[in-house]
Amino acid sequence: MDGEQLGVAISAAIRAIDPIQEWQRGVGDYWATAEEPARVKIKFEVDAATRVAMFGTPFPDLQRGVSSDAAPVRLTSTAGLRLIDAPVSLGGRTFGYAKNDVWIGIFESESPAPSLVLDRYGQQQRYANGFLADDYNPIWPRLWLAGWNLSQMIELLLGGGRGARIELRDGYFGHWEEWHEEMQSIELAQIEIRLIDCGLEISYDVTLEGNEKPEDARGKFTLPWELLLLRYPRVGHLNPRASKHRSRVIR
Repeated sequence: MDGEQLGVAISAAIRAIDPIQEWQRGVGDYWATAEEPARVKIKFEVDAATRVAMFGTPFPDLQRGVSSDAAPVRLTSTAGLRLIDAPVSLGGRTFGYAKNDVWIGIFESESPAPSLVLDRYGQQQRYANGFLADDYNPIWPRLWLAGWNLSQMIELLLGGGRGARIELRDGYFGHWEEWHEEMQSIELAQIEIRLIDCGLEISYDVTLEGNEKPEDARGKFTLPWELLLLRYPRVGHLNPRASKHRSRVIR
């Protein structure tokens, strides 16, 4: 690794698995097993932004530098975004922004079923390379939505516009730690998603079993464009002001 560039070199020998019969020679690109095999060599570099977009993390050996308090939450249109401000931790976790400088940690799963876990966090630390430090001390309660995840929500937008309403009838709300569990089942969760000039706004209103509706069970947060373009670049052309921006839009 040179700075933030990850160098990759691949070298492979190509040979026939089975002996080549005389009548097969010239039919295709075959090499007799007894001969010196052909060799393919490929070299390329992958920058930090691409590693996050493709693999979710820049790899832990990336130079971190000294961590400091992340700048206050800043939402902007794609005309003024800076990818270095993307709310992505060194371990690959993503964040959204809620009101009062609250950060929303996002974890999504595909197996055994789609699910989306939302945790609230206070002030975050950011390394000199731009990535957030991993913080595993959320502000309880946790919201666990079963049946949908963020990737599916993005696909829903790509298939039909800038907004959608989703209803879920499974999941949990409350405290969940290794030695402490106080989770309540979700009776109904109403989710609204819409693309705005600053990113993807997600609103949720959750009703628990027994028709309970705690204040913490409803809220709203935004996934900024810096994050969306890193993780879901196809959504870039849906920005309400995309046609007015001089920056290149990835489809």
